[in-house]
Amino acid sequence: MPTTFYPKHPALLVATAMALATLAPRAAVAEDVPSKIVEKVEPAKAPPPAPAPTEQAKTAFDTGGLSAIDPVTVKAIAALDEACVASPMSREGMSHDEEVRCNLAMAKISARGKVGASAVFAALNDPNAAHPYYARSQLYAALGKIDDEKIRGVVVAGLQKIATEELSDYEQDLYQLDETLNAMFATSPDADVPWDAKPVPDDWEGARANSRAWLAVQSKWAGKKRNEILITRLTTAKKDKTSADPKVAYQAIAYLVRHTPRTAKASAHTYAARDELAAEVRSGFEDLEQEAEFRLTEPNAFERM
Repeated sequence: MPTTFYPKHPALLVATAMALATLAPRAAVAEDVPSKIVEKVEPAKAPPPAPAPTEQAKTAFDTGGLSAIDPVTVKAIAALDEACVASPMSREGMSHDEEVRCNLAMAKISARGKVGASAVFAALNDPNAAHPYYARSQLYAALGKIDDEKIRGVVVAGLQKIATEELSDYEQDLYQLDETLNAMFATSPDADVPWDAKPVPDDWEGARANSRAWLAVQSKWAGKKRNEILITRLTTAKKDKTSADPKVAYQAIAYLVRHTPRTAKASAHTYAARDELAAEVRSGFEDLEQEAEFRLTEPNAFERM
């Protein structure tokens, strides 16, 4: 900071300056002309940085090998969004009438079959879109009704991408993806037996393990139609439900719970009554019996989740 000097006798300096101004010759015109004012030029400012592009949500489903988006299905999805909405006053989700309206809207999407798959994937690829929760669930349910190996592959790959890259925008879809694949394959990875379950470090690690299990299912049943898989799995499960190995029997009955819950309930009850079972093993079969009973009394409950 420059130093400012203050005169010891400022009055004397002012008087002297006034006297000199009076004595100055007026002929010196040049001195009366103000000197040229040089404006101070500010250095050019750097332009502000361009705003960072808004990060778009990553898409989960690669539809590159599928047909073009079907405009009829697009309209049906818009109608689904309007139909599948629960009353804002409801604390229990959609009423019976609202469910009927929602299911009818979904049926129009399902009727398009694999022709409509690209439009459904396009809607699911935008997790931040204004699709109501129930409408999004119905989109997954519509995919589950399609019996096409290529479309199954898109769903399996999508699950793997979500789990591997931890796409949080799709975290709420993980349960629906599992249900969708169960419906598409008519089978699932073998159930974990509760008395031998290994702890999972976190939810994403569990999702990655699940995606690897579905990759194995896809590989095992490659080239098979859904009905072929169902017949083979039912035949094997009905044979194994009485196995001397509780793990084999548990996994067989767990499969039957979804496809033939009445048979599963009776089989689980009978197996749980075996005298030689450890308490934790018996408890596992009792839980299967209860799940089968729930599916018998509330057959559509899992579809609404």
